Amino acid sequence: MASWRKPLEAPHMSIWLQENERNAKSAELLKAIVREVYGATEIGVGHHIMWSTGSCTDEQPSVDTLMFDHHVAKTLWGESWREVLTALALEPAVTRDEVLRRLYYGRS
Repeated sequence: MASWRKPLEAPHMSIWLQENERNAKSAELLKAIVREVYGATEIGVGHHIMWSTGSCTDEQPSVDTLMFDHHVAKTLWGESWREVLTALALEPAVTRDEVLRRLYYGRS
């Protein structure tokens, strides 16, 4: 191993585990969003969010990438998409999914 490369230590590994846990906790919410926005028929939530519409397969690398995607936000919140993304951006990551859940299911 090159001298400038250091092996990952346990605290770094916990970041991956935390992201996987976050995705698992929000899996049903993420599937609902992907279904609505992309018309997906098959959705997998693991370390990435993957889906198929029958004619194509796609993925988002993280919850936040999906959440802050302008196409997704415009589809879900229309004219108020900027305000929604601002509210989500101001929320700490640890509680952001709960805010997303409230905003998504609270639409009229």
